[in-house]
Amino acid sequence: MTDPRTLEDLYRHMEWADATVWRHVLDTPAAHDDDRLRELFHHIDLVQRGHHQGATGQPIEIPALDAFSDLHALYRFIRALYPSLGELYTSATEQTLAAPADVPWKDGAETFFGRPLATATLADLLTHLFTHAAHHRGQVNTRLRELGAKPPYVDYIIWVWLERPEPEWPEV
Repeated sequence: MTDPRTLEDLYRHMEWADATVWRHVLDTPAAHDDDRLRELFHHIDLVQRGHHQGATGQPIEIPALDAFSDLHALYRFIRALYPSLGELYTSATEQTLAAPADVPWKDGAETFFGRPLATATLADLLTHLFTHAAHHRGQVNTRLRELGAKPPYVDYIIWVWLERPEPEWPEV
């Protein structure tokens, strides 16, 4: 069982790291028209939003990437999820974390792996969101470097050393 406060701490780091990366991306003019960055951010949001909607019993509704006119529109849409995503983490209890929490695309994953998959708990799902975002933030930072920008340091231990700062989301 994952401790609810540990997951909340991991969420707080994830939000801080995501906000920090977004700030660097939006401050990098070459990033504004970069299709790879838009695809990465859309994918991160697709997983976060889909897991959130599935865990809260909402129908899964995620706009296609081409629904966003530019990087700023995509950013505003993604940014709007964080308060309710944070509530999912902060309201978790040992009981809710132990409850099954599958996502609608589990059937597709079973087809891909050619076997039935074990049931995941809400704790598993919330842990996945943290590790998934960290993986793709690394790809975003690599792309920033390829575009000539210096990516930010967003490791968990950096966040701890900085005394767990609150996220500083860019205003756009």
